[in-house]
Amino acid sequence: MRLRATNKQKRFRTSDYIPSLGSSDDEVDDAAKVADEDCNEAFVNPPGAGDDDDEDVIEPDPSSESDNTPSHNPGNGRTRSRRTVVKSKLREPENERSPGEVQPYPSDPASRWTRAYVGPVTRWSRFPELCQYWFDDRTDYQTVIDVYLSMWAKHELLPPRLLSAQQVNTARNPWMPIKFFEDQESSFLQWYIRHLSSRAGGQKAVLMPDSTALRWYIPQTATALISLLGPFDALKEYKTQQGQAVTLATNSLPIDDTPDDSIEQGGYLLDVGGIVMSMGWAPLKKHGDQLLAMSVIPFTDQAYYSTPEEAPEESTLKQGSIQIWQVHIEQTEHGTTRPSRTQPKLAVAFCFDWGRVMRMQWCPVPLPVDDHISLLAILCNDGRLRVLEVRQPQLQGSKATYEQIQEPLALMEIRNEQGIEISCFTWINTNRIATGLTDGSVVVWSIFPCRILQRHPIHSSPVMDISSSYPSHPFVIASLPVGGVATITDLNKPNGEMVYNPNLIIDFQPNLLAWCEHMRGFVGVWPSAFPASGCISFMAARIFPQARLVLSLDGQPTCLAVGSCHPYVLVGSSDGSLWIVNIFRKVTFYRKASHKLKLFQHEYQETPTASNSHHGEDEQEAPRGVCRILHGFRPLHNGHPKASRGLKMRQTQIEHSKNRKKAKAASAKKKGGRGKDKATAQDNAIPGVENPKPTEDQADGPVPSGEIAVYAPLSRITAVCWNPNVNLSWWAAAAMGSGLVRIMDLGVDMRSGQRPEAKGNNEEEPGLDIGQDFQADEDMDDAEDDFDEGDILGDEGSGDPGMMGDGGWTAVNSR
Repeated sequence: MRLRATNKQKRFRTSDYIPSLGSSDDEVDDAAKVADEDCNEAFVNPPGAGDDDDEDVIEPDPSSESDNTPSHNPGNGRTRSRRTVVKSKLREPENERSPGEVQPYPSDPASRWTRAYVGPVTRWSRFPELCQYWFDDRTDYQTVIDVYLSMWAKHELLPPRLLSAQQVNTARNPWMPIKFFEDQESSFLQWYIRHLSSRAGGQKAVLMPDSTALRWYIPQTATALISLLGPFDALKEYKTQQGQAVTLATNSLPIDDTPDDSIEQGGYLLDVGGIVMSMGWAPLKKHGDQLLAMSVIPFTDQAYYSTPEEAPEESTLKQGSIQIWQVHIEQTEHGTTRPSRTQPKLAVAFCFDWGRVMRMQWCPVPLPVDDHISLLAILCNDGRLRVLEVRQPQLQGSKATYEQIQEPLALMEIRNEQGIEISCFTWINTNRIATGLTDGSVVVWSIFPCRILQRHPIHSSPVMDISSSYPSHPFVIASLPVGGVATITDLNKPNGEMVYNPNLIIDFQPNLLAWCEHMRGFVGVWPSAFPASGCISFMAARIFPQARLVLSLDGQPTCLAVGSCHPYVLVGSSDGSLWIVNIFRKVTFYRKASHKLKLFQHEYQETPTASNSHHGEDEQEAPRGVCRILHGFRPLHNGHPKASRGLKMRQTQIEHSKNRKKAKAASAKKKGGRGKDKATAQDNAIPGVENPKPTEDQADGPVPSGEIAVYAPLSRITAVCWNPNVNLSWWAAAAMGSGLVRIMDLGVDMRSGQRPEAKGNNEEEPGLDIGQDFQADEDMDDAEDDFDEGDILGDEGSGDPGMMGDGGWTAVNSR
């Protein structure tokens, strides 16, 4: 077919294809002749160019031009001739392109898309196309994706419990050789025996008396914490002291002390008596009781003080500790593993005088020697990174062991630079650690010998988060600054291999960047234009500038964690809610309904001292606070926040209009009138909902466009983590600001496909923002179609995804 002359003039611009043009028409014609003679010249498709599949060449109008030679007279003929050459070179034959080839990022300065992704992968790309672009560099990627579909495509909300050997192997190691982790453990063992076991100046530790450890190093609370647990309409009060736990069932209801063995345990609610700053499960070589390490600080460190004199002195903030809790397991009659009725207990605590521990992270490979577990890296508030050697705790009944660490295994610090400290870190392998500094640079360290190997100035502000792509791409580092852009750097060639996402972000919250091995991409915080909602996005490492929405929150995200053996992400929020999303299903299935699940909602209220004294209670006996934990929330539509706000605004406007009509009807009834206003108000009444009588100010006032709530600081979720051991990879832990740690068994039995649900759980709790039940997906899709590409690219909707068949790829309902 032939395009109209007006469309031809609007579609292409000379500046898009000829880089240097003069001011005169002769120079323009000469440049066009050069482009016409150069048959090997490559052009880049601009953002405004169309994709016409019917024909690849636009023929010129023979009535205006007899040949393809441009004329010196200005007019449509010369322009059409030049566009003919450009169009013929814009589209290359499909058989000359390799599948999944990543095109170069457009660098045209005249393009208006300065902060959006313009490339081969679009928001409406189908499932087979995404797999080609993201995983085509691996020869067996179709087989791996087939296993993904069988394991995680049908389990949208919670991860399944793996049963077969093929599923376990794929979940643990999807992209590396079969014996990769065995080789890693063998190399780790040889390196440890050769260098560290016979080292003269190694780690030095001595036993510490219990009284000294509990007095200075372990945060202590003398009062109990009141927790309201159970169904929202029948909450029951539970009191827990520090070190005590409440056993929970799989439906999140407390299990009373009954001998009924038919109730399956689903986790614990542990009281640690302080604010958990960082937390992580230990990688274990053998299948047994699990170890959960956490750094806990006293509540006084983050309390509010009216004057600086009331704040704790710096000398009192030098004592720090790492607590390792032992979680017992037991085997079921079906051969699966579940939490035991025995409550978790503190096994060992490492105490030191280096300051509070801000971040901690286990080495990803266990150490298979004697009674060793692995290496543990900790970052204290003095800006120094230390590596500890952790051994299997020697339990002495129910009594914990306290060790004072005098010298670490390795110490990493920036010397002779005033004010430069380490702000974050990540493990690259068993002997390499990458750290982010407060000056914006990234440093690569060697544990033995302990020295700096590389240092690269990447950002201009302090690095807030850093994450390695271990194990598939260990030397590919993603970093997120306080203010700037998210950047990926290949440490093998740092000066040449670097890419960043052009969307600027300001982030003061750590622990919001993680690597997803199965999807081979990074999950991190994303800038949001609305302050009442936070967004989490997925960015594939192979096409990093494109971001795809993973989750939107009503509050601000505070922490996240991605499973090392499954593509599920946990996100904690400042409002005390914990969410879970299946990344594989969310980012790959276009126009497929996607949902998110709120696991629980935590609310905390501190007990006022004045109220205690008013009732005559002793301050030592008064509870330190009251918290309420709700569960049993229904899945919500995981849509774009812009579309969600649009629907909420429309519903608010409808409610506002109905309230005005009701006010007019009430006024008319009061005056004795029985007319059209009253009938209209009765017709528009909402069945089952008793709307309060609005006043004139409320009826005629402005329509609210959104709600912004400020929550109590100790209501937030402070840390989350998944279990890295493949046999218990569906175990998770979430820490709350009130001092409670929720240990959860989130695995779904693949034989039944369901988890037992509690009777009477809340679906909608008054007073809590548990989300909006969207009834019309069409309205959501229409709102999302109007998004600008500079916003977050969502992938919601309805329809069938592209699936992979036995004989190859099959796209269902493709455009």
